[in-house]
Amino acid sequence: MAINDFLHRRHHQGRQVISPGAWALVTGASSGIGLSLAHKLAERGMNLVLVARSQERLEKLADKLPVETEVLIADLSKATQRKSVAQRVRSKSLPIDLLVNNAGIWNFTPFVEMKQADLQQMISVNLLALVELTHAAVPQMVARSHGAVMNISSIAGFLPLPYEATYGATKAFVTSFSQGLYAELKESGVHVCAVAPGVTRTELHERSDGEEHVEDIPNMAWMSADEVAEISIKAVDRHDPLCVPGGVNKVMTAFLDVVPTPLARWTASKVNERRRD
Repeated sequence: MAINDFLHRRHHQGRQVISPGAWALVTGASSGIGLSLAHKLAERGMNLVLVARSQERLEKLADKLPVETEVLIADLSKATQRKSVAQRVRSKSLPIDLLVNNAGIWNFTPFVEMKQADLQQMISVNLLALVELTHAAVPQMVARSHGAVMNISSIAGFLPLPYEATYGATKAFVTSFSQGLYAELKESGVHVCAVAPGVTRTELHERSDGEEHVEDIPNMAWMSADEVAEISIKAVDRHDPLCVPGGVNKVMTAFLDVVPTPLARWTASKVNERRRD
């Protein structure tokens, strides 16, 4: 780690964004990592704006949480609904101190077989929503010299992945965007953290009809959503620019740092071709 990053993190260590009474907005809060983050942030006393498509799920979640909550029903693949969430992010009366861009779409499909509508939906949710909401949040955070953005990426963003090419590319963007923004804002009092989990036990694979493509992944590689959420929150507390939860995932990303790209591409191709069969 560069010495200036280390000094920056030490300087801001006492100014925690995740604190009682502050407001966090979590996208994709109805299930998976987003749901776990909502519970754990509420345990820390944060009030929550819960964003997802399922009104029933969000209202049930809001009823269970011991903090103030708002429910925003939104399909982030649609520009008008992204705009409504962005308006809440910009609110000055109840400012958002922590923006969690968690909503995401995954599939395991040959690129030539993907429908244009599915490609647009994935890019809109994984990229456009994340960038637009971050752009809505950051100016006010900078004006207050306080705030944080947590962007949920994936270790898929570190790999060239056949059958997941578009998904992996969106996550590569998220990781790069987040770390670039971290460096840009680090003297402003605003923190940005990219979280890159590996395979996590959520509804993501089931919703995408892709369970058969992950069933052979060893148990040791899997993490629970609660584990990922807890590690992610600690990373924001520490002002880490990048968080890779789990020992297996850390080893994999360290391995990718030293392996030539052609070898990484060949290995990923062999693994995913087996998953495809």
